[in-house]
Amino acid sequence: MSAGEHSRIKTIFGEALECQGPQRAAYLDNACAGDRELREHVEALLAAAEKADAFLSDATVEVPPALASAAPMKEAPGSRIGPYKLLQLIGEGGFGSVFLAEQERPVRRRVALKIIKLGMDTRAVVARFEQERQALALMDHPNIAKVLDAGATETGRPYFVMELVKGNPITQFCDRDSLTIVERLGLFTQVCQAVQHAHTKGIIHRDIKPSNVLVSIHDGRPVARVIDFGIAKATDHRLTEKTVFTELRQLVGTPEYMSPEQAEGSLDIDTRTDVYSLGVLLYELLTGSTPFDPARLRSAAYGELQRIIREDEPQRPSTRLSQSTLTLPDVAAHRRVEPRKLGTLVRGELDWIVMRALEKDRARRYESAGGLASDVQRYLAGDDVTAAPPTASYRFRKFVRRNRAVVIAASFVGAALLLGVAGTTAGLLQARVQRDKAVAAESLATDRLAQAEKARDDADKARDRAERFNNIANAVTEFFTMDVLDVTPTPAGTPEPTVRQLLDAVPPKIDKYFKSEPAVEGIIRERVGQLYRRLGEIDRSSEYLNEAIPLLEKGLGPDNKQTLAATHRLGELHMDLFHFDKAAEFFDKAYQGRLRAFGTDYSLTMNSLARRGVARVSAGRQEDGFRDLQQALAHYQNKDGKDSRNAVVVGSDLCSAYVQAGRAKEAQALSRELLGSILTKQGAIAGLEWPVRLSLGNACRMLGELDESLTQLDTVLRITQEVYPPTHYEFIDIRLARGRTLTALRRHAEARTELEAAYTIATSVYPASSVPCRDIAGALVALAEQEGDAQAAELWGGRGGARAK
Repeated sequence: MSAGEHSRIKTIFGEALECQGPQRAAYLDNACAGDRELREHVEALLAAAEKADAFLSDATVEVPPALASAAPMKEAPGSRIGPYKLLQLIGEGGFGSVFLAEQERPVRRRVALKIIKLGMDTRAVVARFEQERQALALMDHPNIAKVLDAGATETGRPYFVMELVKGNPITQFCDRDSLTIVERLGLFTQVCQAVQHAHTKGIIHRDIKPSNVLVSIHDGRPVARVIDFGIAKATDHRLTEKTVFTELRQLVGTPEYMSPEQAEGSLDIDTRTDVYSLGVLLYELLTGSTPFDPARLRSAAYGELQRIIREDEPQRPSTRLSQSTLTLPDVAAHRRVEPRKLGTLVRGELDWIVMRALEKDRARRYESAGGLASDVQRYLAGDDVTAAPPTASYRFRKFVRRNRAVVIAASFVGAALLLGVAGTTAGLLQARVQRDKAVAAESLATDRLAQAEKARDDADKARDRAERFNNIANAVTEFFTMDVLDVTPTPAGTPEPTVRQLLDAVPPKIDKYFKSEPAVEGIIRERVGQLYRRLGEIDRSSEYLNEAIPLLEKGLGPDNKQTLAATHRLGELHMDLFHFDKAAEFFDKAYQGRLRAFGTDYSLTMNSLARRGVARVSAGRQEDGFRDLQQALAHYQNKDGKDSRNAVVVGSDLCSAYVQAGRAKEAQALSRELLGSILTKQGAIAGLEWPVRLSLGNACRMLGELDESLTQLDTVLRITQEVYPPTHYEFIDIRLARGRTLTALRRHAEARTELEAAYTIATSVYPASSVPCRDIAGALVALAEQEGDAQAAELWGGRGGARAK
């Protein structure tokens, strides 16, 4: 092939690479003008380029014959580039070839020299290569490979020279030397600190993986070095005039280590994409595998690959280890720990750290690589980590969004399994106790033989009951999966059943299965009642919970944990119904039972006391109520700490009680104190932010700090909208509070919208004569009077507006 033909191929190839889809085909039709051989050469180059561009740092891309004949590569072992002699090809990426080279002047040393790959010297790839060269030149960190020189070969291909990093990929090094978990974490923090340094220079790596983190021994200790910023992105400025604009939908990176936003081809990539990749690396260092199966990712179509990374939730590291029965012994041996201890070692704080780094929503990840490193160092030092399990509301929200039609199935089957385990355990314990009694009785005198026989009989009955609980658990599972859910496929076009429809299918079937088992029937009715309450179906919830209590008392006993928990929940339900005296009775019953059976060290004992206090304040018994709340708060602060979840929960209740009693200054001070704890700790107490902010917003309004009130209430509304549907009863208090603040600010139209929305929700849940409906009507009266609208004031006054505050 002549030089002119080669030049023509190169020109057409470069232009075609900038086109997409039909535009590219049309361009090739015109540029090749029927020359079949020319078009085949160009299309071969395009195929190779696209394959390389999809996985820029993966295995070597095979050079097609057309490419080899188009431009034979002159650079090879033995050739010279300036002062460098190429010795050996040591690696190839998607668009670069790396040689071991020897620098001959002005100093003699061995270096790594990277050159644009054969046939890849198009405008886009050259720009990426120059980007890498400039990115590395900006950084100076002991854990990042240094750039020594840069230039162009005789054939015009750019190259750069970097210090020769000898070592093994971090995962291979750790396994080869059988580093412990602690030693692996120490190496990992070096990597995080290197990436943090890059971020301070405005550089995102975007391809952090084991092969780009090499470890070697220096002065007797392992040192990690991060290499290959070949697909880095400038966050604060353009690295070169040819900086590549990464188009939407362009996949850049390695799938197993790629963040959801990177897999989506988002233009909005920031440093938290590297935090995600570091999370994958840490996952692999702990478990020996990546969160998602590499074979599955690489065999998936592009859209499916994106969906997996974006939507599928990876297992926690400890869960992955517990389920890897075949590989666990080998994984544990490489970490110098017994297999049965490895999962326990990882479970808890290390799980939390990894899963926070792997959050799909980057707003919930660590803000920086440095933050991730700091948490790992806190773990190593034995201090509390900032990462913590997602709140219950967050997990529930994510699950419902993905599985609205089957959420009830999971709840029921989980209850069934729990019932089976609890029932079997309870039965076996009873059997053991009775058998012990029998043995003891047999050691007594002959005149007590009859008692021994009775004890043995009781033991046999207890054992039979344990077996029956196992059978019941299986029956419950079958009941909900086969009868209630009716797993028969629905006809095409038929909508999936809703959670409400599945719940409504339960009542006719309970008696059929469990009438002779009061404990089982009570558990099922209590679970169904709780689900109706979550859906805002207060009346149906009340029906089921009221039926559950006597069944649980009969089947399990009045002081059983399950019975007392259901009693407490019935108190919560009466709070929802504004039956405050009745709620106080149930909370008192739960408190006395828990105190009697488990004492004050059982955390839920003081929880019932605190809720009794809230109910008493709401019922007008303020002195008694505040005494209960303050006693519970002092207990939790002394036992668990000021910033503990239990202390913050009770503090939130006390804030609400202060607001209700008109003690605005006390409510404001305590709310701000609690909010400081919540925003500092996050994790386990982050879900308490919105009720505390609601109290703070109300207190600020009562004190005339209206702008601050609205700011707090706007935040509450946003948080709650992420958890509940817009018609949920939780929005009643929030929209009422916003309406009152907007009224005080004389933003009448907005206030009316909020208050009318609150009234619509309230009347869908409660009778029009109920407390919340009358409170909202009173707020609308106050709004109408401020506007001078006598007709509206009369209308809302007729709906209970006399209760306006």
